[in-house]
Amino acid sequence: MKNRFPAEFGWLNRINQTTTMNFLENVSGNNNSFWKYVVTFAVAFIAAGFIGNIPLLLVVFKNCLIAGVDLTKIGEVVNDPSMVGISQNFFLFLMLFAFAVGLLTIILVIKIIHKRSFSETVNGTKTVRWNRVFTGFGVWFILVFVLFIVSYFIDPDDLIYQFELKTFIPLLFI
Repeated sequence: MKNRFPAEFGWLNRINQTTTMNFLENVSGNNNSFWKYVVTFAVAFIAAGFIGNIPLLLVVFKNCLIAGVDLTKIGEVVNDPSMVGISQNFFLFLMLFAFAVGLLTIILVIKIIHKRSFSETVNGTKTVRWNRVFTGFGVWFILVFVLFIVSYFIDPDDLIYQFELKTFIPLLFI
């Protein structure tokens, strides 16, 4: 591999070559059969879609039965959970729970089937490259901020400042 940095910065060349080679060696290894990816996707989809949604379904069905709402109106309950007495924050938590189950399932399946750690899969190395993580957060923050400012100048009446500490604190923990 060609050195990208001058001789004074030889240690950067060694880091770059080691990181690139480890990533490429992981990709070309024997643990990358197509069936492993299919199984990983299927197990994560089943876990998130079915197992992760069980608490949400139980809460919605229980509250529908208590409120006397016909079960054929489940679509309306999903659009407005307060209709059957479910807090919007709690409903959001239950919906996000399915995604958390899916993520934990992917991490577990990667360890079992692919025999890799999650950080190796995401980064290509055993360590997390925090500079890249913070760079990614920074880029997204700048994009969202610029789009927010543009939308504010296009139509300032479209934004409403509404802060209620009572509803913000639970949302902060979710």
